[in-house]
Amino acid sequence: MPRPIASPMTTPSPIIMVFGGRISVRYALKRADVARLDTLRVPRLQDIPLCDFHNILAVWNKAKKTPGGYAMVRPVLSVKKEPTLLDDLNQALAGETLAAFRYLYLSKIASGISSLPLSKLFKEMADGEWDHASRFIERIIQLGGVPISKPVEWEKKAFFSYSDPPRRGNDLKAMIKESLKLERSSLEFYQRLASKTRDTDMVTHKMAMDAMADEAREERKLTALLD
Repeated sequence: MPRPIASPMTTPSPIIMVFGGRISVRYALKRADVARLDTLRVPRLQDIPLCDFHNILAVWNKAKKTPGGYAMVRPVLSVKKEPTLLDDLNQALAGETLAAFRYLYLSKIASGISSLPLSKLFKEMADGEWDHASRFIERIIQLGGVPISKPVEWEKKAFFSYSDPPRRGNDLKAMIKESLKLERSSLEFYQRLASKTRDTDMVTHKMAMDAMADEAREERKLTALLD
């Protein structure tokens, strides 16, 4: 086994070890528990810097883009999970999926002389929500859970109360106001999720923080359109 080296991190650090060409990742509270990534066993990943938490994601992202990478690298994440974490992640998945559909729908029906900027923004927001949903599916699977896949369950599980979009495509102000409610519900949910996982699951914590930043940016853009 490679010689352990000290981690520069003060938070719970990942251990990276290679067994038969596969990378296994787990968490430890001691800085000295971080083991060196044996790049000789994984030659295609030699340009990835070693022994930093964020490099786990770098290794995985590079593996996904490398032919045969999935067969060669398989991160196994073991974290101190909150009892309701998988349920929280499925709530996030359900909410993001519904939001993505809603924004895509609004981008298509928006009409009127001032609708073009709003329609474009809704399309961008829909793409962002689909990306969030994809990330939450991956995280649920990584933690050994099952992502909810039935549309009938999305509305039940979502972290906000879903309401039908406005029927009139020219009621742009109503579209914006309803969308602002959704964005603010998202901000509250991700703030709770980030707080809940701050000391127990750094991967999910970062996902929640990133999603919160995206939702805050979208809220500002929607608010600006009301001025």
